[in-house]
Amino acid sequence: MRWGPYIDPIFYDIERLFDEIHKKLHEIREPAAREVDEMLESVQRKINSLGAEIHDAGDKYIILFELPGFKKEDIKVRAGHDFIQINAVRKAMEFEGTRISEKVIERRINLPEEIVPQKVKAKFNNGILEIIAPKAHKTNIVDVKVE
Repeated sequence: MRWGPYIDPIFYDIERLFDEIHKKLHEIREPAAREVDEMLESVQRKINSLGAEIHDAGDKYIILFELPGFKKEDIKVRAGHDFIQINAVRKAMEFEGTRISEKVIERRINLPEEIVPQKVKAKFNNGILEIIAPKAHKTNIVDVKVE
């Protein structure tokens, strides 16, 4: 028995229908997945920046972080293209007859836009760490000189 030409068109139609269904499901799922990803990223940024105030000053970010009881020498700041990392270690000490235990703070603050790590500045004064992180300027359009 031969099934050739009479069955083949049906299979092509079924395959085409499955492709259309798959495409429609992808169209429906894609925006929702993107929205969920953006929400999760926003929550992660907020969790990562606990204890920090982040101000968008247009061309730079100003990050303020409270570190009471720490000294400048206890603090290390690292900068990447889209994050600031703060590590602070206060050694155990005696204060007015009371033992104060060691304290370690580690925070990674993910930033929504890229920065220029080489130009990041940090100042520590009266228990407040101030970090100035200039934003990277992305240029997608460039004028080309015609010779």
